Order: sequence, then structure tokens, then C-alpha cells
Amino acid sequence: MRALRQALRTAAPDLVISFLAKINVLTLLASRGLAVPVVVSERNNPERQRFRGTWSWLRQLLYGTAWCVVTPSRGVLESFPSKIRARGRVIPNPVDLSPAARPRRGAGRLVAVGRLVHQKGFDLLLRAFARIAPAHPECRLTIWGEGEQRAALEALCAGLGVAERVQLPGLTERPGQWVEEADIFVLSSRYESFGNVITEAMVAGLPVIAFDWPWGPGDILRDGEDGLLVPPEDVEALAAAMRRLIVDPDLRQRLGEAAAQNVQRFARDAIIAQWDALVAEATRARQPARTAPPPFGEASPSTARSARR
Repeated sequence: MRALRQALRTAAPDLVISFLAKINVLTLLASRGLAVPVVVSERNNPERQRFRGTWSWLRQLLYGTAWCVVTPSRGVLESFPSKIRARGRVIPNPVDLSPAARPRRGAGRLVAVGRLVHQKGFDLLLRAFARIAPAHPECRLTIWGEGEQRAALEALCAGLGVAERVQLPGLTERPGQWVEEADIFVLSSRYESFGNVITEAMVAGLPVIAFDWPWGPGDILRDGEDGLLVPPEDVEALAAAMRRLIVDPDLRQRLGEAAAQNVQRFARDAIIAQWDALVAEATRARQPARTAPPPFGEASPSTARSARR
């Protein structure tokens, strides 16, 4: 914190923008008394990504002193107390509208992407897949990613009897590779702050299924129009949505085409324009108000008051 404060003193910036919760706390502490506006951006779900002890207390205390708190979805902002929400702004994450790869249709492949950790809910996805697998022998599930739950997920696959139809190939060799073999994209996370992979799938024209937790998917997808939203952590509902898309190619096509069109609102230039507007507003707010000099021969208001005293 001391090193950061010295760096801020040396740089004398017009504005400081900080990302990630603990860095936000340190930045707000380091900038106290420096008369520079600080914008902090909360990138995860504060209700589910909890910090112990001092960090949590400091986040609640100091976020209320920021010039602005930026979140990628409405749900994240609404999870904070009113004092912090009053300083809030929702700016979604951008997406590149030129995908690195295009899907190859018709292989019956369901795809998920993410770290192999509890948050991503791949155990829920596997249980949902196991429910539909017997009736749809043509379908396969690929989960791209790596993480601490690999062994547990592999054991779950074996226990559910779907090990031969589920692949966990690890990390992709290049960005967007996971799109190439996908017919349906599934986001089974227990929580996120936005869900970047949803917009990446939409760019490729993939139909998307996601748990409708109040932090991201509902800001991105319109249920039944460009994707399917199901109740959070509801395995039966997730299985039903997967089954619905598997048996209805026309619905897959309609949702995918609408997704590719609707995702335009998250285009990089549009999101950067929102950040540019925020930066301009913050830097204007920092500048002291300037008054025009009085006409020649007349005293300024402050001089006149001094003369009267």
C-alpha cells in the first residue's frame, strides 16, 4: 500500500481505475487524501466470493468512498448496500465480434468451458447429461478447462456411467477452439459476475443454456429468444433444456441466429465508449469550478467581501 501511494504521488494522475476486490481495497487506502477520483471495478460476485475478516470489512467500508463502483451486471451492483449502489455504474464486459473459429454443426456435441472448480458447477452438468444420455446415444459432452476438481469429475463420470461419452481434454491450444465442435453451449456455473463465455458462444451463433442466477446471464440472454435460462442449480431443469435443444434443430438454429444478432450490443467499441464517458465524467468532476474574471475596474466577490470587512 505504501509503495502504491508513493507511485500515485509521483504519477499525479487525473484518475485511478482499479480492478479486482483486494486491489480495489489497497488502491482506496493508498489514495486517501490525494484528491484524485478512484473508480473501482468489482469483477466477481461479492455474495458468493466472500473474504474473511478484515478484507470483507474494508471492502464494505471503502467502496462507499470510491468516486464510482463499476460492475459488469446489475446483480453484482445490487448485492452491495445502498451507499455503494448510489455510486454504482453497470458496464458489461466486451466481446470480440470476429470469432477465431466457427462451429461445425450436426455432431450432437454439448460443450462447456471453464476452470474445473466447484464454482463452475460441472458436477451439476454431468448429472444433467447422465439423465439424457440413455435416450440420445449420439450426443457427447466436452468440458474444456483444467483445475483442482479434475479427479473428482472423472470419478463422477465413471459413477454415472457416462465416462465414454464425456471428454475433459484440458486447456485449448488456441482461443475459440472449443467453439469448433459445439452444437450447444452450456454454462452450469453456480455463480459468476457476468459470464464472458456466453457472449463468446453467441458470437459464434451457438444456442446457449445457462443457470439464471441474478448475476449475468439474465443481463445477456433473453429466455426463449436467443438462449434458454433455467433455475439455478436445478439439475432436472438443466437436463430438460438440453433435451429440448437436442431434439429440435429448428429451435437450435433460431436461438443461434438471434444470439449472433443480439450480442452486437456487447461489441468492444460500444463498451469502450461507456468507459470513455465514465472517464470523461470523472475527470471533469475533479477539476475545480472556474469563474470568469470580473469586468475591468470591478472587484471580485471575494475582494469585495474583504473590503467590506
